[in-house]
Amino acid sequence: MAMGYGANCAIVIEENSLKKIVPNEYQAFLDACKKAQITVDDVAFQVEFYDDIAPEIPEQDYKNVENALKKLTQAFRDQTGIRLNIGYHSVEDHGDIYDEVDGSYFYLHWADVYIYTPEAQMLYHQADFDLKFWVSFG
Repeated sequence: MAMGYGANCAIVIEENSLKKIVPNEYQAFLDACKKAQITVDDVAFQVEFYDDIAPEIPEQDYKNVENALKKLTQAFRDQTGIRLNIGYHSVEDHGDIYDEVDGSYFYLHWADVYIYTPEAQMLYHQADFDLKFWVSFG
């Protein structure tokens, strides 16, 4: 199997913004992680690669972290109308020194932030177009 670079992007929202928009829910998520003795990076890694919170922790802690994350993302959507997700990227394991994320991050759902203009909507029905991503060496 061939190996190569793949382009990735996300609309990342900073931790300070989450603290302003959904302070109680964000803190409750952090508290649930701390009580379960796992980090936000642990949760994000599991969700990113296994679609799971952290299977090796006690079941009640698992449920508490899972519920806290759900409440956080729902509260954010209720406040803003935009879906919030958690992601993970390791510069050391899969990235490059120029990457702008390393570890856990929260990101906004692309379709909730960017929409086609009326002109682009008309063109969409007439032509094939899409975003394309690439990486460059040099």
